[in-house]
Amino acid sequence: MLKLAGKIIRPDSGSVTLPENFSVAAVSPDMKIYDALTATENLRFFARLRGKNLSAEKISELASRVGLDVAALNVRTENFSTGMRQRLKFAIVLAVDAEIWLLDEPTANLDDDGRKKFSAAIDAAKSDKIILLATNDATEVELCDEAIHLPL
Repeated sequence: MLKLAGKIIRPDSGSVTLPENFSVAAVSPDMKIYDALTATENLRFFARLRGKNLSAEKISELASRVGLDVAALNVRTENFSTGMRQRLKFAIVLAVDAEIWLLDEPTANLDDDGRKKFSAAIDAAKSDKIILLATNDATEVELCDEAIHLPL
């Protein structure tokens, strides 16, 4: 579903229509960040792809929102744990400020604090973002206004 919405794959039949001129951002286990870059460099790189320049203050604010220690901002991401990588991926979504978020297992590898910060960010964004979330986690499902349960 997320690959269809993100136009990564085409439907076998029918079509997927998203609002025109809406930007899309995604977090998935397949999302790659650049190991040779620091967290700050990754944030700036992905933001620049969307025409956004991030100040040092904005980067610190994003790090705080996702629970990345400020000291980690200048560390190459090759040294990050999987949880830190997940926090950085979510910070990238917040940085690009897309109207549509595609989230695939977004709290995978996060500790309790990371899950709380993720939940808070979703609650804050629900009023003005379209958020599609694919998950097997009942806690994440509770964040949703509507749910589609696919049979196994």
